[in-house]
Amino acid sequence: MRSILGLVYTIDAMKNMGVQTDAVLHRHGIELKKIDPGAFIERDRELAILNDLVLLLDDPHAGISLGERFGLAGYGPFSMLLMTCRHALEACEMGIYYQKITYLNSHLSLQREGNSIALIFAPTTVPGKLGRFLMDKDISGTLKLVRDISRNIGVEINLKEAFFNYPTPADLTTYFRAINSPMQFGANEGKLVFAANELTHPFSSANSTAFKLYRSQCDALLKTSEAEPIGLAENVRKHLSLCVYNIPSISEVAHTFNTTERTLRRKLSLEQSSYQKLVDQVRYEKAKSLLRQSASPIEQIADKLGYREPASFNHAFSRWSGLSPSAFRRQALKDTTP
Repeated sequence: MRSILGLVYTIDAMKNMGVQTDAVLHRHGIELKKIDPGAFIERDRELAILNDLVLLLDDPHAGISLGERFGLAGYGPFSMLLMTCRHALEACEMGIYYQKITYLNSHLSLQREGNSIALIFAPTTVPGKLGRFLMDKDISGTLKLVRDISRNIGVEINLKEAFFNYPTPADLTTYFRAINSPMQFGANEGKLVFAANELTHPFSSANSTAFKLYRSQCDALLKTSEAEPIGLAENVRKHLSLCVYNIPSISEVAHTFNTTERTLRRKLSLEQSSYQKLVDQVRYEKAKSLLRQSASPIEQIADKLGYREPASFNHAFSRWSGLSPSAFRRQALKDTTP
């Protein structure tokens, strides 16, 4: 499982490049404005969507340009974890450990090469146009993250050389602008090489207490990302969880899963589940999150979750949790107060 944000940023960037993404998203049962930014998506499903989107790209260097659009804020607690590390080398180690909660598609590793340290990007098993796009996005996006951290905390981290796992492109203009360092093409893997001594300069933002806090948050995200869905019911629940509000109807979900409403109901029943039970599970999880993490009025939360009347939401939440929404919020606040 992966954060949906990587896909969302990619779609937004493609739309800004003039790519007509709506038809592809509709075919995969996704509506961008309804996506929950806190949701997770299966890797295979994300790759299938990306493959269809990349086929629409005319620019062979789009992955490089797109990677530059990933800013620090988009990484959430992960970027804060990196900035509270002791130095860049520890940040690299944390980046490798928590790479499953980043937007990488390549497998990242670290390698010492004399007086240099290299971040290695093992190519994905995806061939062709999508494979190059993902490699370019990963290298460009990682370099952007390194440079953003370097600029924010005033530590010198310069790229010595970059390697790409495909032949030299005819036009290197985009590469010169984005990479701005020596480059080699035709390598076995992607690589960003840095001077080892620059990666051990102390971070002015290092803070062991904050580091522990952000690491615990990253641990929670990692645990979620490693949970693999099993069966149709869990896949349907994951699909419903992508929507921040206006949860799709069962007929819309059936269309997404390339089946009929009747067949979907039958298969869910065989798994001792139902569409309504899954909707309730998703609404309950989203309700708990909104009650804990926002100060939104109960009426507003009820509306976001698709309830026409707050009373209906209050009744449903009390049935799920044994507490009213207000009582749950008070208890959650009490539990987090030192």
